[in-house]
Amino acid sequence: MTLNALIARHKAALLDAQRGFKDDDSDYARHITTALADLSQRRPRHVWASLALEPKRRTYPCPPDLKRVYACHYGRDEKQQRDCWDPHYPIGRLPDVVVGWDADEVRFLNVQPLPSPMLLAVLGSHCEYEYTTDHILTDSVCTLDDFEQSLLILRAQAEAMRELAMRNSTQPVQLRDGFTQGAANGTPSHLYTVLLAEFEQRAK
Repeated sequence: MTLNALIARHKAALLDAQRGFKDDDSDYARHITTALADLSQRRPRHVWASLALEPKRRTYPCPPDLKRVYACHYGRDEKQQRDCWDPHYPIGRLPDVVVGWDADEVRFLNVQPLPSPMLLAVLGSHCEYEYTTDHILTDSVCTLDDFEQSLLILRAQAEAMRELAMRNSTQPVQLRDGFTQGAANGTPSHLYTVLLAEFEQRAK
């Protein structure tokens, strides 16, 4: 689903509350942007990448979108699946991949400890690692699955209620049902609390 489609879905879900926002969809786009940032913090996208390890080389370029190194998979399967007397069993501590900063405040990947020549001979130089990053949502790319899209809409609804509560903090506001015009159950601030709690629970 594209960004515009999710904005339309969010807008439709607000029902009568749409009257509190602009008609040009800019408010709804802001809700989605805020929701996407929160969702990316709680359920980040996982990306697999690799390094070509070199003897005595410790630092490597860092992907620009990397938020956190989640795991280094180099030699882990071999360590678990092979017997210690196997000639291809990796002896010693396996290297990890961590993020470092140089004097110019540029990030790099730091491999520690350095893999020994013997370890490279046994496992090879291909080092796979996994990192987390933000989700992508544009008019052509969406990295959210169906469940995450529903979470996004829920969080966007909560953000809409937060904005309504802030805009009308000096006067009483009551949302009304779009069909019967009867009073809705709760003020924007109450709905924000309820929707955010549901989002946090489902996003675990």
